Amino acid sequence: MTQNLPDGFLRRMHTLLGGDFDILYEGYDRSLRRGIRVNTLKYTARDLAAWFPLPLSPVPFARDGFAFEGAFRAGADPLHHAGAYYMQEASAMSAVTVLSPLPGERILDLQLRTGEYRQFLLQLRKETPGCRLDLLLRSGK
Repeated sequence: MTQNLPDGFLRRMHTLLGGDFDILYEGYDRSLRRGIRVNTLKYTARDLAAWFPLPLSPVPFARDGFAFEGAFRAGADPLHHAGAYYMQEASAMSAVTVLSPLPGERILDLQLRTGEYRQFLLQLRKETPGCRLDLLLRSGK
């Protein structure tokens, strides 16, 4: 992967990161840490760990988030279709966890993504999915 990075990007990152540049550069050659986040409005983390076909390891920054290794197709799993969990890259779970929303708070989600983050916000606020308003703005539409 690193051989495909533009020279200008590499120079800029080296200038910005200094001695930490090597950490970034080497990270491009590591495999992505796949993860799932349990929908605790429907199931417990313990339930999902028992049902999931691969070993799960907890991620340190999301109490209901897990990482796993190996080949897995969520689209073929009935639990995924039932909303028991959401596929989410492990580090991406940290944003909502840090936000730590409380019941009754209003949150404006400006990410142009599908509903995983919004579902996680509702889950932490212990609200059902019917309480959200999604406005998807896309260029050209």
